[in-house]
Amino acid sequence: MVIFIKDIKTAKRKKLPRPKVPEYVGECLLLIAQRLSMRPNFINYCVDDKTEALTKRGWLKYNEITFDDKILSIGPSKKLIWGGISDIFINKKYNGKVFKLKHKFFECLVTPGHRFLTKEKGLIRVEDLVSTNHIILMGKEIEDKSNDYSDSFIELLGWFVAEGNTTNYKRSRKNTSKYKKSNIENSHYIKIFQNRNTENYKRIKNCLNILQDDYTEYTKSSQGFGLSLELSEKINTVCPDKILDLNFLFSLTQKQRLLFLTAFDAGDGSGKFKEKHLEKIDSMQFGQKRKDIIDRILILTTLSGLYSHTKYQENFHNFNGYNFISKMWNVSLSQRKSCLFESVNFIAKKRKSGGDKRSKSWLNKENIPILDYKGVVWCPKTNYGNFICRRECDDKSIRIFCTGNTYRDDMVGDGLENCLTYIHNFDSKKSSNPFAYFTQIIYFAFLRRIQKEKKQSYIKHKVLRMSSMSEDLTTKNLFDEDTAKDGKINLSYLDNNKINDLIASFEDSDEEKALKKLNKLKKKLKIPKEVLGGILDD
Repeated sequence: MVIFIKDIKTAKRKKLPRPKVPEYVGECLLLIAQRLSMRPNFINYCVDDKTEALTKRGWLKYNEITFDDKILSIGPSKKLIWGGISDIFINKKYNGKVFKLKHKFFECLVTPGHRFLTKEKGLIRVEDLVSTNHIILMGKEIEDKSNDYSDSFIELLGWFVAEGNTTNYKRSRKNTSKYKKSNIENSHYIKIFQNRNTENYKRIKNCLNILQDDYTEYTKSSQGFGLSLELSEKINTVCPDKILDLNFLFSLTQKQRLLFLTAFDAGDGSGKFKEKHLEKIDSMQFGQKRKDIIDRILILTTLSGLYSHTKYQENFHNFNGYNFISKMWNVSLSQRKSCLFESVNFIAKKRKSGGDKRSKSWLNKENIPILDYKGVVWCPKTNYGNFICRRECDDKSIRIFCTGNTYRDDMVGDGLENCLTYIHNFDSKKSSNPFAYFTQIIYFAFLRRIQKEKKQSYIKHKVLRMSSMSEDLTTKNLFDEDTAKDGKINLSYLDNNKINDLIASFEDSDEEKALKKLNKLKKKLKIPKEVLGGILDD
């Protein structure tokens, strides 16, 4: 570093071209800027510790996710896509205000500045969301991959998870001479229960016939099918203890994912969806007692591009004087991809759903953090600016949705630019620690970037108010749907109170800075109070 600085000074003295930055110097400065930008005072665009991200290792919390994980995001084509993680920000000692957004389709707790993916403008800060914005909840199904599994096998797997059971092989069939000779230890066979003379029974039997399995039909009290050892072992390999293997789950095609869901729905759900309706699933409901099974099925539904809402229920029963509690996870699926921000509840400042979104009472709502939160906040930085997550709500329900992620490239770029601009000013005679010098440069570059963003926002809203555009846009004549679709009206500027607050806060901060400068000038020049008194009063 010191040698490079000397080369710059030599080139400047001899009026030679500025030498190129060595690779090691650039990497060092980039690392300093990235580490500094992770400080809580520069970045808090985060979610709380209840939020889990969907990765190729499953649902992971803040203390489980790593840089090597692949995270699910929504790509430019609105399709779900796996992406890398370049940064993970974790602040375990956050203490401040947060937004708690509650909606029928999602519930989240985020810090100020956190961004959401919208239809109209892409990623938008939570403070800038307006009632007309549509928050994207889910993307289209992930791209298919080829595999060696038949559709009948996938459908049979759905029946097994819903209605099947795994039993010790030797104990159950020790009296059957056909299996006694094989002398198989620690093997298991699968039995799928289903009443005879039903449509579901015929569907299971049809799958077994297509697979050409040597199955057994049971016609007594426990009616159903006993699968062969070969097929049972194949199913237990990809779905041990009814829990879908992740690698197997990720290899399925969209048709196979929906086939599994329709079979599972027929066994543990409403059962109204058939194979011919695969592409028209608008709602599906099913239940399951085991949380670990539901976790994997929720991954499957997410990869299928289906929005899911999981509700936990405890029902009290009394049977012959014996009281017991039945626990159930009920999942509702739909094709919903987005929701209108108009009906979002800000908890302490409730917004009513519905109503006329053109009314002034709606336009004057201000997005401000109102909830005090002390604890962990975290956020990964992904390749596509967003990631798919789930959060357990206060009522123990689970909602899966898309949320924005950490973004700080502008600040890092400004820091690097300032370092390279003033690198020649470092004097090795005065200091032997160049890292402290560059840290200060990057620190003040970050502050200037934040102030620059505020100033640009101030100028934009000031011009809008001065040109009286806000008054024209709020007239009834301009609330034409066709005009709004053409993009001639920017609906995000309709919140006049928010515009006034932004302008006032920026001007107040400017006045405070001016007063500080005058006070410093007064102390430095020893100007009497009579001279500056009137100015300070104003």
